[in-house]
Amino acid sequence: MSKKISIKLKNIEYLGDSIGHNIRLEISIKNKVYNLNKSIKPNGLKEINEEIAQFETLKNIFEEKISIKVVEKDLIFNDIGQINDQIKIDLGSEKSKDFKFKIKVQEMRKNLRKVTAIFNVILVIEQAKKIPSVDDPEWTGDLNDDTEQMILARMILGEAENQKEEAKIGVGFSVLNRVKKNKKSWGNNIHAVILKKSQYDSFWNKDTKDKVRDPFYKNVSVLIWTQCYEVAGVVLRWEISDPTFGATHFHSYKKQKDFPWWATKKNFKVKIDEMYFYELKA
Repeated sequence: MSKKISIKLKNIEYLGDSIGHNIRLEISIKNKVYNLNKSIKPNGLKEINEEIAQFETLKNIFEEKISIKVVEKDLIFNDIGQINDQIKIDLGSEKSKDFKFKIKVQEMRKNLRKVTAIFNVILVIEQAKKIPSVDDPEWTGDLNDDTEQMILARMILGEAENQKEEAKIGVGFSVLNRVKKNKKSWGNNIHAVILKKSQYDSFWNKDTKDKVRDPFYKNVSVLIWTQCYEVAGVVLRWEISDPTFGATHFHSYKKQKDFPWWATKKNFKVKIDEMYFYELKA
């Protein structure tokens, strides 16, 4: 699996002699060029914290040449300093790594005296956190990295893969109904409800958890997975009415002797396809 690398400009430090404050920074890495124009005061530190490039690699070692140019823009001519260096990080052992580059910029004054400014440029390299998508749904190892639509789609797939679309919609709404009706007991957001311990068996059951974490790994039909993802979006945006009339729970057991303890006539709301829906007060 490829790894995504994020390179960020953390800050720029201006030391040494004062040569002006109108600074242009140019950073070139492989085929990416980043430009920044900033007013920086001498003997000052400018926090940037901005991503300047992303790369993908299949290797554990990320290594590239880097060129950094600092230009102090004058009315007559620009003062320029430049270095060529290298960045390298072991992705197998390092989560992130700081790189400090020193660039000297000299200015010739009218009295023929050279003055030198020093710019320390700090870059941070780290593995960019992957955000699962409908086309690449493999989990990151932490389901909290999912968007709300992604984690709800996983839940719908795991709990209602072979059910009709209306039943899938009902399963999705049962999560929203829990958030709406009892935030203290069930969770105050989509992630909290779905990931609450001992709630949705498909996330932890040995027969389904791999499928939920990576639908394509377990050869889930692309059509079914796409439907689950689209249903999740429709439900989250409230683009359709709730077919369960407020249900918070469901099951698909066929025999009444197998029904869970909370599945009573008093709590029952509706049956859709092979799914029974119930509203509990908690």
